[in-house]
Amino acid sequence: MNQILLADNRSTELEIWIPPQSGRVMRFAARELASYLRKMCGAEFPVVTEPSGKKSIRLAAGTEEASGKDRFELNIAGDGITIDASSPRAALYGVYELLETAGCAFVEPGIETVPFRTRLELPVLRKQYEAAFELRNIFREQIIPDKHAVYRGLEPGHHLPQIDWMAKRKLNHYNFYIDYDRYDLWEKHKSSILDAFLDRGFRLEVCHHSIGYFFPPDEPHDYGDFGPSTYYAMHPGWYKDGQVRIELPEVRKILCERYLAYVRNNPELDMVGLWPGDSSMPPPDAEMNVADGYLDFWNEIAGALASEFPGKRLSIIAYIDLLSPPKKLRGADNEQLWFCPIRTNYHYSMPDLPYNAKFLDDMAGWIRKMPPGRVNVFDYFGWQPPLIPLSRLVQRTLSAYRALGAGGAYGWCGFTYNLMGADCRWAKELYAYANMLWNPDCDIETQERVWANGVFGAAAPEILEFFDILRIEHGHLAEEGLAAMKPWIPLSLFKRLAPVLAKARKKAEGEGAVRRIDLLEQLAANAACSRIYSDKRGMPSLLDSL
Repeated sequence: MNQILLADNRSTELEIWIPPQSGRVMRFAARELASYLRKMCGAEFPVVTEPSGKKSIRLAAGTEEASGKDRFELNIAGDGITIDASSPRAALYGVYELLETAGCAFVEPGIETVPFRTRLELPVLRKQYEAAFELRNIFREQIIPDKHAVYRGLEPGHHLPQIDWMAKRKLNHYNFYIDYDRYDLWEKHKSSILDAFLDRGFRLEVCHHSIGYFFPPDEPHDYGDFGPSTYYAMHPGWYKDGQVRIELPEVRKILCERYLAYVRNNPELDMVGLWPGDSSMPPPDAEMNVADGYLDFWNEIAGALASEFPGKRLSIIAYIDLLSPPKKLRGADNEQLWFCPIRTNYHYSMPDLPYNAKFLDDMAGWIRKMPPGRVNVFDYFGWQPPLIPLSRLVQRTLSAYRALGAGGAYGWCGFTYNLMGADCRWAKELYAYANMLWNPDCDIETQERVWANGVFGAAAPEILEFFDILRIEHGHLAEEGLAAMKPWIPLSLFKRLAPVLAKARKKAEGEGAVRRIDLLEQLAANAACSRIYSDKRGMPSLLDSL
């Protein structure tokens, strides 16, 4: 038997079986499967915890929740279907893989394809899946410096579809990344979306440049309402060159107490960051380099965290002066490092440009000093000029991360509430990136075709032609030399792109597709204007900048 019949004429003989002791993630996975199968064929698939003897779709899972790479086996046989996973979260990913095998496509937040068939059959298949990286994430950032400003970053209307899409793309890590030390905003607003995270088994983190949250220098920056005990006016000696002096025992004591209290008050969090301010970082100890000085501090905090919360991790950072790895100390077992090469030139892959490759050397140094799999890379897509054809460049970069032993990668889409980037500028790249975080060797052309068909429908061929022209021209310009952050689309290229988009607009079906074509045209036009402006100002070429 080469196929299994799931349903015929809105009727099914199959049931969905989960173990009697299943928790919320496994129960959610079963509900998701039943819901989508009903949409696909009109049949009701009952969820049971005791087998009745019928054919079944069986969900089974281990308990590897806290660590380890997500993995599952999908076995489609003539007498039933089994998803055997390392954890309930991985079982959920197996459900989405099964649905994609049946023809579904989860393209963007709020955009998915669910085909309807009166007779739903699937071919026999047995395949194992394992994530390349332990932590996989795409995240946004907002800047909210005013205590009294209205914060809308976690409003369910726009954020629940993003959370849902992340899970469907097997992104297992969610980072509440908020500028200006605003850890208070998670506590104030998490209730509206927390169930969505817990249902999907996300590993949750709150982090940013955050020592200032726990150690505010004045009342306007006292977002946690700690009071004046740490204000600069009372203790100027606790501050130096814009940073808190974490080498001082009295400073460490206050930071440790307040940090642990935050972890205590937010038990859903797996990781909480404790990062210095976003500026130059003087060495805390004259006998050590900057990284060793901060690692000495972090290891003390990590020890206190491990004593009270053995399963949680302290999030630390390698950034600016901290990019150079430590020489004397090693990271504690419960630390998770963000490696943040903010000056990377994204016109090129990491291994293919000597300027970029030096960051890989620093990363390798940190990997040697941290527990296995505890270095994760911050990919700064949100800083980049729009429409850089990142996917193939990032594929080579992710392969380099994996070869070095990185534990994960986080794609930042920019200062926006839109997970696809402002004006959806990185939608194609981030769809492919999400898939590459699971498997860096996936076929990029297939990923781009699925995305284009899902978003643009009948206009997909012209959209893919648009991006092919961009990719080929970018390759030619990169050979000549492109500076980091520099707008790159010349006016001559925009003139070639505009007719392609005009053809796409004629074929587009629906206002949504037309709007997205308009956004692409606006992005390309603005990029060409920015290139003209930057050329007139005499911005350097790549060769001049090295």
